[in-house]
Amino acid sequence: MSDSTGIKVKSDLEKYPLVILDGIEITYEEMTKINPDRIGSISVLKDQSAFALYGEKGKDGVILITTKDTKSTGSQNVTGNDKRDSCCRF
Repeated sequence: MSDSTGIKVKSDLEKYPLVILDGIEITYEEMTKINPDRIGSISVLKDQSAFALYGEKGKDGVILITTKDTKSTGSQNVTGNDKRDSCCRF
């Protein structure tokens, strides 16, 4: 599966990886709306490492996204939907 961001995710009967943005769980749809210029790093966890850290939610893998703002300041002062809203704008 590919979308407008160019990110390709293997689709297997609606199984999607858990997506974590700056420590906050977001949906796959929200991930596709992230402005690529705001991304500082992306890490992928799979198999046992994903399950060990995130339990049942991580069974299909985990995508960890850190924005440049968080990476440069080292802080996650924004909570709830505020972080999603500020990161995912076009």
